[in-house]
Amino acid sequence: MKKSTLLLSGILISSMAFGTVITPNTVHADGTAATQAEQTTTSVRYYLRGESSGTLGKPFAMKDVTGTIGTPITDVPNGYVIIKGANFSATEPNSIVEIAKKASATVNYIDPNGNILKTETINGGEGSYYSLTSDLPTGYYWDNDSESGITLVDGKEYNLPVSESITNKIIFKTADNTEVGQTTIRSNAVGDVIYLSNNQLPSGYSTDDNAVTLQNQDNTQVVTVYKNPSNVTAFNGVVTVNKNVYGAYLYDIKGNQVGNRVLGGGSAWKVSRKMTLNNKEYYQVSTNEWIPADLVTVTSQGSVNNSIDGNNTVKASDVSTVTIKNVGSKGAALYKANGDLVGTRSLASNSPWFTDKMATINGVQMYRVSTDEWVPASLITK
Repeated sequence: MKKSTLLLSGILISSMAFGTVITPNTVHADGTAATQAEQTTTSVRYYLRGESSGTLGKPFAMKDVTGTIGTPITDVPNGYVIIKGANFSATEPNSIVEIAKKASATVNYIDPNGNILKTETINGGEGSYYSLTSDLPTGYYWDNDSESGITLVDGKEYNLPVSESITNKIIFKTADNTEVGQTTIRSNAVGDVIYLSNNQLPSGYSTDDNAVTLQNQDNTQVVTVYKNPSNVTAFNGVVTVNKNVYGAYLYDIKGNQVGNRVLGGGSAWKVSRKMTLNNKEYYQVSTNEWIPADLVTVTSQGSVNNSIDGNNTVKASDVSTVTIKNVGSKGAALYKANGDLVGTRSLASNSPWFTDKMATINGVQMYRVSTDEWVPASLITK
């Protein structure tokens, strides 16, 4: 292999037939160079997909390559891509790299009328799976979640059906009809219940009800908000309910207790605001719920209870059955423990359901009706 070097202003530039490597060096007074990033040479054996485990046979190709210790090996035979790589090592002179033949495919996103909304080319290794969730056209969702990715086949054209999300504009107004902000909500179907987050509300304002029912496409809805009192200030952190507290009751911004809702001792919650009311301090744990400061310990960092642990959220009274309110033909939307919408199922109006747990998911009170399906408390009667 042909190699030539050029020493210029303390930078050693090494040019080889398969590429260019630039290695910083410190040049001493005696003219010797001390390498800052140590180089090594390794013997790479390339195996095709699935052949690099178990009893190894004859490799597809072999090559001695040089690189910086700890960095990935990037050399690959022409026409192939690396699907399971290795790093240059100071102690291992041999490396195994798994490869696949290069492949390129076309993906078309098709609306319900058969129109192509977007076309893109996916390049990679033949037989590799590629998730396309982040490539969805803005404002659309998968008709079938199983088609949200492809297994790459060279030259293939994939036609993936998608549908447009239902979008509503939300206008925030005060009691005197003054507009103070706007936001947009979207989901898959009319009748889905969307819970407005603090980030969607106008800065410095709150609402008594953050649940909004999605209406027909491009509908505009008005949500009434009120300005936070001067005793409410920004506070970003995490509070943990004291372990000696069985259940910490929650309060609204006016100091009224929120039903029978309590948080379990030892549970951690992200907070964004702090309030002083009647000489007592509170921290905001959801859009409309505040916890007394004397029941928690404040930390600047820590885990946040966005997903559900049955031991972390406690109900003050036993509830074994809930009944879905009259929510229309679409039914009551269901959510997973991580807050994701269960797009394929809903519960019929006026139907009764057994429940064994109550929890707060992303600040919303919900009841569990199956292993990982939760219904918002605002959609049920007890």
